[in-house]
Amino acid sequence: MELEYCEAGENVLKIAEASLESIERIFGASHESTISLKYSKAWALSEMNKNEEAWTVLNELRPLAKLGNGIPCGLTVMILYVVCTQLDRQGDFKAKLEVIEDIEAIQVKKHGLQHQATLHTLHRKAITLFELGKLNESLKLFRRVYKLRKQVLGPDHVFTKLTKNYIDQVVNCKPGF
Repeated sequence: MELEYCEAGENVLKIAEASLESIERIFGASHESTISLKYSKAWALSEMNKNEEAWTVLNELRPLAKLGNGIPCGLTVMILYVVCTQLDRQGDFKAKLEVIEDIEAIQVKKHGLQHQATLHTLHRKAITLFELGKLNESLKLFRRVYKLRKQVLGPDHVFTKLTKNYIDQVVNCKPGF
């Protein structure tokens, strides 16, 4: 699977780089089309584990990835998720948590708490809290996500079951739960 992502990354990178210069010249650096191509380039570089190059592109995009900047919500979130991937690879879970909280705020405002995308972000936030050693906070959030996923997706949905598995893992890490 990793090889497939790497190959996909190479193909996306070729397309993004071939188009980016002319699109940016025509529409400007802050146009949605330019930003979308830069996102594609950052994603491709990240998937190819070209982390330094990915950060270069992400550092251009990150100031633009805020709600109300004229960039569609979905594109903003996708940019921030690539930032999360890079922070995760660096082991900077504290910074990753801050970015996830930005994503959460965007999604709650746009979709509400019970939307699948918001629940996915909350699940990722709980994982990050676990990675930071904040087991009580992690467990509390996993339980909240589990309850919401049971309501929204049903008890037998794969994501509901995944969240339940994480709850079991956190409980097994903490004596007395």
